[in-house]
Amino acid sequence: MWQRVAPETRRMLLLQAAWEARGAFLGEADDDALRHAAYLAEAAESAARGGMTQRTDFVHLLSPHYLLAQSLAFDLDDVETSLAAALMLATRISTGWPA
Repeated sequence: MWQRVAPETRRMLLLQAAWEARGAFLGEADDDALRHAAYLAEAAESAARGGMTQRTDFVHLLSPHYLLAQSLAFDLDDVETSLAAALMLATRISTGWPA
């Protein structure tokens, strides 16, 4: 199903999950999906420390984290990595996925 989802939707889900999972990653990552998930969550944490308060602002901010999510979402040859990253982020959302 993840492969059939529009790349723009995959990008949005990655960024939304990163915002909600911000601050939930510690230490070194041992594979690409975990490394990407950790980077996105750290970018969200940094944005929040910088004063950003809204998830919608984070997901539309054109910056390196957006470009990484874009690259992952549009890479049809390796959709497993973006799916694994999204799932890792989702499992680290302490309050559950917001509506």
